[in-house]
Amino acid sequence: MHKEGHVILAGLIWVESFNYMKYIIIIFICWFWNAYCFSVVRLIIKISITAVKIN
Repeated sequence: MHKEGHVILAGLIWVESFNYMKYIIIIFICWFWNAYCFSVVRLIIKISITAVKIN
């Protein structure tokens, strides 16, 4: 019984940490995607400014 309790507790902790990992991964992907989008937007703005200067 005592050993089973430990196994169940370890399982619960693992599941909980997996749930947290899931959120961390989602946050990381969102942050990475936002950084990527931001750099693309900056690049587009830079190109636009350059195009305006040429014209």
